[in-house]
Amino acid sequence: EDVFKARGDLEHPALSDDPAWEPGSATVTEPIPVGLTETGTQATLVVFDDTGARHTLIGGMKGSGKSGFESDMIAGLARCRDVVIWAIDVQKGAQFATHWGVGDGGCIDRVATSRAQATRMFAAAREIIRDRATERANDPHATSDKHIPTPDRPALAIIVDEAADLLNVGDVDAVESARSTTTSGRSEAVSVTLATQRPTVPSVGDGDLKAQLDNAVGLKMRKSSDVRFVFPDDAESFDTSLFRRPGMCFIGDGEAAPIPARTWALYRPPVVRRIAAKLAPGRPKLDAHAEAIAAKWLDGPTAPPLHSATTGASDQVDTGNNRRPGKPDVDQLRAKLQQQEAAAIEAAETDPPLPETPMSELARPAEVPEDLVDQAAAVLAELSAAGIKSDDTNARILARVRAAGTGRVQTRDLVAAAGLHRSRVQDRINALVAAGLIRAAGRGHWTAVPAAPTDEAAAQ
Repeated sequence: EDVFKARGDLEHPALSDDPAWEPGSATVTEPIPVGLTETGTQATLVVFDDTGARHTLIGGMKGSGKSGFESDMIAGLARCRDVVIWAIDVQKGAQFATHWGVGDGGCIDRVATSRAQATRMFAAAREIIRDRATERANDPHATSDKHIPTPDRPALAIIVDEAADLLNVGDVDAVESARSTTTSGRSEAVSVTLATQRPTVPSVGDGDLKAQLDNAVGLKMRKSSDVRFVFPDDAESFDTSLFRRPGMCFIGDGEAAPIPARTWALYRPPVVRRIAAKLAPGRPKLDAHAEAIAAKWLDGPTAPPLHSATTGASDQVDTGNNRRPGKPDVDQLRAKLQQQEAAAIEAAETDPPLPETPMSELARPAEVPEDLVDQAAAVLAELSAAGIKSDDTNARILARVRAAGTGRVQTRDLVAAAGLHRSRVQDRINALVAAGLIRAAGRGHWTAVPAAPTDEAAAQ
């Protein structure tokens, strides 16, 4: 049965006897299952890879299933033996605590339910990041440039529900705390997930913060600009009409084209509580030092002054694998956020609703350049030898990449060369990469793989 068309909710595998969903059976270094693809395989989200922690943006209008996806994500994390979960929810209060449980006997270690608590939570995360970076820098036996999660020293995943209610233009402390946590947390296994009904720059703090978000998850959205904000490079390439189906989303990792998936949609409290009760026994705790830092910031009246979250030299630690250490001027940040909010409001007033016709059908491909015809004919035989379908389209893509020599070609140039929509071109690019004929050269860029020397050339 087509899982995209199946009626009713999909049963979450944690409700079965699947050993893969036993407490502590997984590691956060493996992709987190969050639903099913069209073929019935698990759709996953990568929150930790060989570059360190990855940050995630979840966008979806009210009623789109955003909370259900967050619960799918929490379930995937909660089965891992090497990640601690913190949550921030300043709109619904204790919803996370009610459903998943907090502290001993729960799946979530800590929950912040106010802006002040959220800012302190980010401050605690940042001090943990600095502490880990400093310890590793002073360890002569360190073998990695980043923190590797273990059950004794787990990763930290911070999930922020309704980020727009926290990261608004008036709360510079919250915006700067979130930004600096994402910029410095990558190498120290601290990931941040921001979920919002209003996917715009002001709703996620500022453009610098948005730039740190590696993964993108799009559920049902109302306007074309929302889709473009979540998937700036891919909005025109997929079938947005799928948003009209319950529980549907697109998942992107910033590299390949977003894939459609159907979430398990854990929105029924009794079901969530059953899964939480099953997975809670396997939850790890922060190491004693990190827990002491968390307690200092979040427990009792002796917490440091709140302004410490955005002042001082703490952000100057170079953790070795992060994009932008340091902090901007607060007045400049506030002015920047206000400008972005005004621009977003103006754009929203003129932005049309998401069209009934899929955006992928509205983005007509360019005409195929004539100069590629002869070049493509020369590589048809080579495609067949490599086990790739030897048609004109694949030949034009390969010829276009090779025409750049040692330079890089963007995906949009290959779309023009192929004369097809981007989603179909991406499939062909993936096949050429798998065959060893081209390779990725950065996000959305491709370069040719040098041909192996022939026997005759080698003899010379």
